[in-house]
Amino acid sequence: MLTLVAYESESPCAARVAAAIFEAVPAEKKMKAIEEVAGTGGYDLVFLGLEAGAERLPLETGPGCELAVFVHHSGVEAESGVPWPASHLFVFQDCEDETLGRAKLFAKQVLEGLHGVKATGCA
Repeated sequence: MLTLVAYESESPCAARVAAAIFEAVPAEKKMKAIEEVAGTGGYDLVFLGLEAGAERLPLETGPGCELAVFVHHSGVEAESGVPWPASHLFVFQDCEDETLGRAKLFAKQVLEGLHGVKATGCA
């Protein structure tokens, strides 16, 4: 299974959370800033880190590719939820050690299928 961890590079905190998720993925993997990603073809799972206030996904995944999103807490409105579809969501407030530990747990749970992941490849 090939996994991509991509993040919006303007936030040092998002980069640290991305690195924690990347570290927790035991499978074949790549980590890139979103600006460096040409597409998601060939990936089975994409972890996508978004800046606060993100109103759209900067990358599209094809059918059969699982999407797991991690976003800064101020990017999610409690009443309205998220403005984009995601099967798996991790909301973080900071990039302290405890948060990085929870990010690793989130990645492991997604990979272990605790949230219903069926990674069959991106179109």
